[in-house]
Amino acid sequence: MTMLAPLFEIPVAANQNSASLNPHSKSAEFQFERPDWALFRSIGTLSQKAGVPTKLLRRLVLKELVDNALDAGGDSMIGQKGETYFIVDTGPGIDGGPQDIARMFSINRPMVSSKLWRLPKRGALGNGLRVVAGAVLSSGGRLVVTTRNTRHVLTPREDGGTDVMPEQVDFPVGTMIEIEFGSDMPADPLAMRWGEDAIRMASGETYIGKPSPFWYDADHFFELLQAGKDRPVRELVAQLDGCTGAKAGQISEAFKGMSCQALDRDQAVALLGAARAHAKPVSARRLGSVGKSSFLPEWYASESGSVQIGVRNPKAEIPFVIEAWCDFHGSRDDDVSISS
Repeated sequence: MTMLAPLFEIPVAANQNSASLNPHSKSAEFQFERPDWALFRSIGTLSQKAGVPTKLLRRLVLKELVDNALDAGGDSMIGQKGETYFIVDTGPGIDGGPQDIARMFSINRPMVSSKLWRLPKRGALGNGLRVVAGAVLSSGGRLVVTTRNTRHVLTPREDGGTDVMPEQVDFPVGTMIEIEFGSDMPADPLAMRWGEDAIRMASGETYIGKPSPFWYDADHFFELLQAGKDRPVRELVAQLDGCTGAKAGQISEAFKGMSCQALDRDQAVALLGAARAHAKPVSARRLGSVGKSSFLPEWYASESGSVQIGVRNPKAEIPFVIEAWCDFHGSRDDDVSISS
């Protein structure tokens, strides 16, 4: 019988027992470490972060860009030229220089978002632009942002950062984003559908107030304060509905001179209670609605109300408006039944 020589030998130290070489022992397990942002650089894991299957990634990315355009104000539009989609708005443009914009479209940036303020707005909670950059990176696509007379060619990198090549152009008003997906991104003949629908629905009434203290439960208000870091407590309180001006000083009097992140959980609950005592709950009517529209199906229904969420008291009281539109195909003499 021929004996095969080992491919390699592992020397054993004098003080090392044979049990430590057991490949099934806990100490021999191969441990992996992966940063959270790495999930944005592959199409398969990107769909997990985006919350949609891969076949709908194009729609979600384009809708996120449309949502941002609508939130910026002014008129918005979406279109396609060849393989390139473009989203244009007439808002104020994007703040910051080329490196700031590159950072905004980097997948390794921390979740930075004004959407920690609970408001009835569009878009993803701080992940939207990371999904956009991830879609370009993972599919081998292209991304260009033009705003405030500068055209930024952005190239997301595997290490999570983004390179930028700025160029001066004549584009003083608004923002235009051009995006092209690579061949690895599943095709979608209706890629612009969600974005087009968002633009049509933007013609309705919208909420123009501030975030209500009633929209936070104890835990989420504490996390909001922690995210506020070194900002004075009064400054954060003044951003709440019904808590502006002199009221902000009265509400935060017990925490005068303290930063947001200095408050513990019990202090956060006390502050939230004080804010609620000076404010009124926001009714569902104040949220606004889309309503009937010539751009939407004829049949329409709407319901409104409120719901409590949260684990620790005080719980959040969230008003809501649910709207539905539908088309009817067939004869009006047809019998239709709906069961729940």
